Amino acid sequence: MTNLFIVDRRAPQSSRMLDFIAIRGLRGMAAEQGEMILEIALRARSAAGDSPISTLTLVAHGAPGALQMGLGLNEHTAHDFSPLRSRMRGGPLSSVRCFACTAAANAGADKWNKDGTLESGWGTTGSRTSITTGRGYRLLMALARALGCEARGPVLTQYLSAEGYQRMLDGEAFRGPVLVVAPDGGFRIEHPDGSVRDGASYA
Repeated sequence: MTNLFIVDRRAPQSSRMLDFIAIRGLRGMAAEQGEMILEIALRARSAAGDSPISTLTLVAHGAPGALQMGLGLNEHTAHDFSPLRSRMRGGPLSSVRCFACTAAANAGADKWNKDGTLESGWGTTGSRTSITTGRGYRLLMALARALGCEARGPVLTQYLSAEGYQRMLDGEAFRGPVLVVAPDGGFRIEHPDGSVRDGASYA
C-alpha cells in the first residue's frame, strides 16, 4: 500500500514539507500554480506506480469548499481526479484527506464567527440539510465520487508547524471537527475528543 502526498507550491513551507516527506521514504509531489487538476491527477497516477494508494493527502491553502491547488480544486473540478480512481484501493481501504483550512466548512470567518462553520444558511442549524447543502460537503462528495473512497476535510483553520509534519503524515494533525463523506453521500463528523456523530443522527 502507498500513501501519496500532493502539496501545492503555495502552501506554507511547501518545499520543506516535500523534503520531509521524501526523507521519510514516502511518495510526494508538488502541484504547480498553473496546472489543471487533470494534469496533477495524471502526474500523481504515474508517481504512484503500480502500488495501490491507501491514503491520498492534498495539502494546500483552503477556503470553504475549495483548495488552492493548481488552477483550483472545488466541486466542479474534483471529477478531474478520476484518473487516480484505478490506483485507489477503494471502499473502506482508502481515503483522501484535504489538509486545507476550512475546506469542509460551508462558510468562512466573519465578524460573528472567528473561524469556519459547518452549517449552511439554507437549512435549520445542525440539520442534515444544513450540512449537505454546504460548500464543504459538496467538495468532499465530489472527491469521494471521483476517487471511489471516503473524503475528509477540516471545518476550522489549520495550523501546522515543522514539528507537526509527522502528525500530518500520520493523519493526526487536523484541528477541530473533521467532516467525512462517503461516495454514497453518507457522512459523519469526527471530533478531536474521539467522538463521532453519524449523519443518520441528524434530522
